[in-house]
Amino acid sequence: MKTFLLDSGVSLLQDQNNSVIAKLQFTGFEVGSGIGEIVDRDTTSVAGDLLYTADHTSMFITPLHTNEFMVSCEVPKTALEFRPGNILLRCNEGRAFILSISEYAMFKFQTTLTTVGTKLIFNIIINIPGLMDRFDLSNLTQKTATFKEFDTDDLVTRWAWEEPVNQIFVDTDGRTEDPAFVVAVGRNFWSSPFIKDYSEIYETWATKYPWLKTLPNGLLPIRQVHHEEEQYWLGWPRLTAESYESYLEETLGEEIEENISVYAVDNTNGGTIFAQVNTSVTPNEDEVLWQIDDGSGDNHVKIYRNYMNNQIRLIILADSDLILAQNLTIIPDNTEINMAVAFRDTGLAISINGNPVIEVNEALALDILTYEREGIAADDSSWWKGDIITFARFLEPLSNDTLQYLSTPVS
Repeated sequence: MKTFLLDSGVSLLQDQNNSVIAKLQFTGFEVGSGIGEIVDRDTTSVAGDLLYTADHTSMFITPLHTNEFMVSCEVPKTALEFRPGNILLRCNEGRAFILSISEYAMFKFQTTLTTVGTKLIFNIIINIPGLMDRFDLSNLTQKTATFKEFDTDDLVTRWAWEEPVNQIFVDTDGRTEDPAFVVAVGRNFWSSPFIKDYSEIYETWATKYPWLKTLPNGLLPIRQVHHEEEQYWLGWPRLTAESYESYLEETLGEEIEENISVYAVDNTNGGTIFAQVNTSVTPNEDEVLWQIDDGSGDNHVKIYRNYMNNQIRLIILADSDLILAQNLTIIPDNTEINMAVAFRDTGLAISINGNPVIEVNEALALDILTYEREGIAADDSSWWKGDIITFARFLEPLSNDTLQYLSTPVS
């Protein structure tokens, strides 16, 4: 359907602009039988025969943008059978405002004892500068979505495919004690708490995780995992689920701590990771702490601990060629490490235990480094054997000052 602002509609807008009327307000609509591509803008009635009329109670509003909204005009199933072709919206004192017309006739059937009727909904998008300030829409019902509701998040089904709806409202999110909006993405549910005051969630997290302290601008990670056997998912799904450690134990024949994770990630714009870990006692092989790679390991950025000299080292590999091998610091056995690493396509910035940032200016092909591994190498040959207390991920590369602040141990 094509929509035309009628001359009388222009006159209405001029009257509002000149304060002749305070604001425009829809009063109803009419449906006509005429079809076509063009209408006479000086018309004040429907094209063709008048088939149906309704007042504003059958009109609904959906705000779209600052200067745009959609008006929905509904014709119920119980209305008589007719073949509509156009619709006219009326405003103040019944003055014609706009007319929408179709090139083809439609069909409207009436619900009877033997016939299933049709409900017609005409959706008309209106875009005018200063629209929301020029209209009084208080007499129209606003269209809003309705969601299935649960009292608490633990009542939501485990997997998204087990629930017939893909959008859910939870009255109390167990992480924040606030309401939350939950959506299904693939096989998983993801939630976003509604926070009246952003500082509320910050205080909640800062109590659980002292390393958060008072990060600038209430900064929070998109993902927080592994803290005293608690797990919080605020970002990308864990690819390996709960069976990964069992798989490694069976494959490698050794006991694996439940602190290893692998994620599918979008590293295109870089990011920041924070790790709070303990080194192991008398290791007998190198231990990978963190790695991003292309899935094969031929291209990767890796931070690991050399078991022979306790050096924390950075390795960059491109097409299996060694691009960089750099010592970062020496950390003894059974010692806590607080490490913040920001990475972007031009290199990395690393702060360990509050020490000055180490900058590495080396180009990174982040668009192909789509896997992130916490505590494990790509080929499962090396993993972190000490305690992984906390791993967190931020969506953007943080500043050097923030990295140093974040990595400073909490006394």
